[in-house]
Amino acid sequence: MRQFRGRIAALALLLGLVWADPSGAQPSAGNRLCTFHATATAEGNGTACDVSGYTLLAIQISGTLTGTVVTPEGSVDGTNFTSLYCMSVPQLQIGVTSFSTAGTRWCTIKGYQIVRLRMGGAGATTSVSAKGIALMGTFATNFP
Repeated sequence: MRQFRGRIAALALLLGLVWADPSGAQPSAGNRLCTFHATATAEGNGTACDVSGYTLLAIQISGTLTGTVVTPEGSVDGTNFTSLYCMSVPQLQIGVTSFSTAGTRWCTIKGYQIVRLRMGGAGATTSVSAKGIALMGTFATNFP
């Protein structure tokens, strides 16, 4: 089993993916699934997700984002929010703090209590869905 996990980890690193170490300490609930927006058509913060104890958040944005900017934000105290440090996939752009296209992003969330996805500038043709999964892991450090 250990050899199998090693091969999966090596494959993940070669593909530039994030590797979550299954032998590491994990929050008692395992990975946490989050639905931030379900077919949102207006500006707003969406539903916040408790990410206490997790280190990484995978976000999947889908839909039509005409004129919309999505900003992942985290809060330590549950009141004050700041932009998260993210990486766009598959472009591997690191340091992305907001985006205006559908796709996948990985964000570091270590130390944050809750996370939300703020939508701004939403137009009449906007229809955005955003889901995520909080897990234990880090960005791969050897991108191809």
